Parts: sequence; structure tokens; C-alpha cells
Amino acid sequence: MIYISSASLEKCTSAYLSDSLVGFPSLKPASLGLIYAFAVHTTTTPTLIRLHEKPTPGYSTIMSMRILITDVHPAVCAGIRSMLHLSGLEIIGSASSGQMALDMVEKEHPSVVLLDVKMPGFDGIETLQILREQYPATMVVMLSTYDSPTYIARSITHGAYDYLLKSASRLDLLACLSRVEQRVEPADTSLFSIYKRLMARRRDKGITPFGLTNREVQTLRHLGLGLSNREVAISLGISIETVKEHVQSILRKTNASDRTQVAVWAVKEGLTDPYQYP
Repeated sequence: MIYISSASLEKCTSAYLSDSLVGFPSLKPASLGLIYAFAVHTTTTPTLIRLHEKPTPGYSTIMSMRILITDVHPAVCAGIRSMLHLSGLEIIGSASSGQMALDMVEKEHPSVVLLDVKMPGFDGIETLQILREQYPATMVVMLSTYDSPTYIARSITHGAYDYLLKSASRLDLLACLSRVEQRVEPADTSLFSIYKRLMARRRDKGITPFGLTNREVQTLRHLGLGLSNREVAISLGISIETVKEHVQSILRKTNASDRTQVAVWAVKEGLTDPYQYP
């Protein structure tokens, strides 16, 4: 349960009705799904106040989805569950760790998993890998407080459908689920799509002073995004041995001592900035 002061209730209500609680920092962890607010009076007796749910047109196709919510923060799970339940969606349960999520997927067979990136034990990325390998029919949408390029790039590499910030509006989440159900690509303006396009760029051999080939620049960009050799191989559809050859060639041409040095250079030069290379 989330408690807010009665003085803040009006602001909270206004924020919710505008579909986002980004401007309400104290409630930001639950901003995806705050449906109920509790006003605390001087008697310290909480009064339940229901914020009227606005109709959400155009999402009838997602009513048959079975959704598992996985997040280390119970307040976030509760908020998302409340919002999706009141939108007519079936929530099969919630999990607070990667292992718990895997156990529930094996038992309940959800159609979609909303998966926190940062969790104890198996983190979100490791859990994503296992889910995509063992339960390929289950779609995974990553949730995170962080717009980290590395988290996004690794999510793309390991087969997530989309990557949403926890500060996203409820309409953004419902729109994402609608696209999952229809098996269409994430929105062009989403962080996921923006970084996916960046990682796919091939014709950049002239942007460095080292005479790197297109594939070497692409490999260098992946190193800058924090991917391992195995992940670079998966992303580019080549063997790990070929990735190692590209890395050695990059080190030789740049006169760098190790991959960390060239990765840092790639970030400083903006190779990992999707807005510099749209």
C-alpha cells in the first residue's frame, strides 16, 4: 500500500489522470500503475480513495493475454497488477526474483512476462536468456528504472520484445502489450527500436581515423555498448571466433592495449550515441 498526505492527493490525482506520475517523484517507482491513493488524515486513519479509471480505447486485442509481473519491488508489482487488472487483463501472478519467475513460467505458461532488469540471484538479463531458450513462445518485455545503453543492448541481443522505463505512462505499457499481441515491432521512437537501429548500422567505416572496416566499426560499437564476445556474435550473427578476429584487428589498428581501452574510446567518440548516429 502507498500512503500519501492529503495535501498531496490532489497533485497525485491530477498526475494519474494525465496518464503519468513522472512529475510525482515520491511515487515514481509505482508510476506505471497507481490506481489507489491513500490520504492520511490527522487521525492517522487512512481513507481509501479510488481514482476513476479512464477508458483505454483500442486495446481489446490484449484481453486474452496472461501476464506475469516480475519486479524486485513489491510496490511496483502491486501498482502494475492493479492497473492491468482494472484494464481487463489477466495477471497470473508476480515474482520478485529470476528463479521465482522461471518457476512460475514453467507452471503457468504466461503469454507475456514483464521482467525487471535488476533482481537478486538470476538478474533480468540472465532470466531473459533462459526464458527465450526454454520458453520461446513467451514474450518478454524488460522493465527498468535505468535507460542504460548496456541494459538495452543486452536485452535486444537476448531476444526481449521491448524495453520500458518504469516511469512510462500506463498508456505506453498498454500500447506495448497491444503490439506484443499483434506481433508487430516496438514503436520506432522507443529506446529499444532506437538502439536496435544503432546496433544494426553497417556503413560507418569512415567515421574513425583508424581505417576500420564497416564490420570492425560495428564490432567496436558493440564493445562500447558493453557486450561480451558471445553477445556480439549473437547480435551480428557471426561466430565467436570471427568476433575475436575483429577485436584483435581493432586493437592492432588503434594501437590499444585491450578491449576496455577501445570500448571507452568508442563511448567518448559517440559511437554508442544513437542520437549522434540516427
